[in-house]
Amino acid sequence: MKKKRRRLQSDALWAAGAALLILLQFWWLPGSPGSTVDSWSSGSDGKLGLYRALSRLFPRVEREKALPIPDANCTLLIIGPDRLPTAAEQKQLEAFVNGGGTLLFAPSFAEPEVQLPQLSIKLEPLTPLEAFGNPAQQNPPNTGTQPPRAVSSAPADNSSSDSTSTEPQPTSPTDASTGDSEPTVSSPPATIPATTPATTPDELSISSDRTILCESPLCEGTVEVVVASRFSYQPSGSQVLATSGGAVTAAAWELGLGQVIVCTSPDFFSNRSLLMPSAGRLAMRLSAWGAIQPTESQLEGYATFDSSRIVISEYFNTTDSMMGAGVLFNSGLRAGTLQLILTAALGLWLAFHRFGPAEQDVRMQRRSLTDTAHAVGNLQYRSGDGGSLIASQLDYLRCQLRRRFGSAVSPGNRGSLARLSGLPAEEIDSRLTLAERQSAQPRLPVSEAATTIRWLSRLQLALLGSVPGRRQRGGGASE
Repeated sequence: MKKKRRRLQSDALWAAGAALLILLQFWWLPGSPGSTVDSWSSGSDGKLGLYRALSRLFPRVEREKALPIPDANCTLLIIGPDRLPTAAEQKQLEAFVNGGGTLLFAPSFAEPEVQLPQLSIKLEPLTPLEAFGNPAQQNPPNTGTQPPRAVSSAPADNSSSDSTSTEPQPTSPTDASTGDSEPTVSSPPATIPATTPATTPDELSISSDRTILCESPLCEGTVEVVVASRFSYQPSGSQVLATSGGAVTAAAWELGLGQVIVCTSPDFFSNRSLLMPSAGRLAMRLSAWGAIQPTESQLEGYATFDSSRIVISEYFNTTDSMMGAGVLFNSGLRAGTLQLILTAALGLWLAFHRFGPAEQDVRMQRRSLTDTAHAVGNLQYRSGDGGSLIASQLDYLRCQLRRRFGSAVSPGNRGSLARLSGLPAEEIDSRLTLAERQSAQPRLPVSEAATTIRWLSRLQLALLGSVPGRRQRGGGASE
């Protein structure tokens, strides 16, 4: 009964495991936290709002997580990737842009330092001293110590004696619709000479939480964003799209037949920023810059460019090549993996315990005489009753004598036994008398019974093996 309960308990464990594997196919209990900054995330740093807003403005807005680049020239957005492109992936991105595609890149807060020389993207992180405004490093020598300038909503004075030529900047749709002759926020220079030095730290208006106020000719007012990077190099001919206190925070430049747009922060496109009207307009116009401002090569037809398609890359967030064995449990392969594990579990359950009633073993097993003797000896030793063993041996001796010699020879006829066996009559009489007395004793020690049984076996061998005229052999057997 105890064995049956143990089987039922093991079957319950196997059944619970199988049910859990079936449940996991519909509800993944461990869960996959995923990325909190991708286009599926509704968190404050996610890009779900950007994806939905672009889906209403453009006919084709897609997510790409299988390939680093799309299959046709369009606008590709790489915003806050979990990892940077490898050298081989940089070559693919370079070929995509040189062939006429548009790439928008914004680094993540986890990796603010970006070096992608094949795309002319070089960003460096803001040090803590720069972020908190260290006057000793921010102010150049012999100029006195002044606190960092705060950006106000008034237009910034970007006039310079070195800037001799500028290109007209696109005004915001609000200015065009109202018919204003001048935009509310004055635009910075559109082109930056190749010899323009890197932005000095005192040009950044950064608070203690790295929140800056950006101005852009693409929208009115200022936009609050959180930054962790800044440009360390800008190619010649770069077009400024956003600034903060004179420091460039977003720029675009042509590369081959396409163009590259770089923003120093992914916060331009976060769900939190899209809740503010000005920030939302800036995010939409930065994302659509490649579609509304194509390059001359794209306009003249040197490269095919689909301005109605925008692809948000998730390849660098959930790429299968970087997951190793974890790819078996991603959203695409998880169901198949769990089904394989369920099949293996059912197979192990089948081998562990057969379904249905217990199967009877009908195979005949042959035992040797030695095994039988060992088994009987062990049984007799455990019983501890030597008298019954001697009685059984005496009965067996009587049966054998009656079968061989008839009723003329019996254990009570000592003379006949001595004559047939060749053993002394006195020995036979004393031994048989002792055996009869021991057979009637209860709980006789096995050691004493063994001595008597061994002598009775010698007597039986001498009687049953005796042949007329060969008594000397029987007598020799008694020695």
